[in-house]
Amino acid sequence: MKKIKSFVFLSLTILLFNGCASILSTSSYPVSIVTDPDDAKITITNKKGHNVFNGKSPANIILDTRAGFFSKESYSVNIQKEGYQPVITSIECKLDGWYWGNILIGGLVGMLIVDPLSGAMWKFDSPNISRTLNKNSNDNVSPEFKIMTYNSIPSEWKNSLVRIK
Repeated sequence: MKKIKSFVFLSLTILLFNGCASILSTSSYPVSIVTDPDDAKITITNKKGHNVFNGKSPANIILDTRAGFFSKESYSVNIQKEGYQPVITSIECKLDGWYWGNILIGGLVGMLIVDPLSGAMWKFDSPNISRTLNKNSNDNVSPEFKIMTYNSIPSEWKNSLVRIK
């Protein structure tokens, strides 16, 4: 009987002092970044502007979802490669579905303290980034057509003019 009471007490303690998302989820997730072509420079900054990663593609990194108590993190991903147009994209967090398990299992302690403090209440919306980089092109520059009067052209051009009837 003493073993059963100890087991029940231990189980209740674990349930009261752990959040559901903290038990069944995590606050750090792997993020995969792939570019075509490879070997693009990747810079990731968090929402406070701190640089959290510098590297080349393809890259697999671990990013934290927690930015503070009840605060989710977000990241800006800057992808650059010589001869290609830069790409800036973001990684956003959303509420983890396991957080709502606190209503049944974790109770108020899990919902209001443990999961918000650990960051396990958040997960990444889409942790895999795949981008095809577009080459820089001067094809988008249209030729300029100007109509000028005789008095507005440079004097050195005036000797080369031909009169049209």
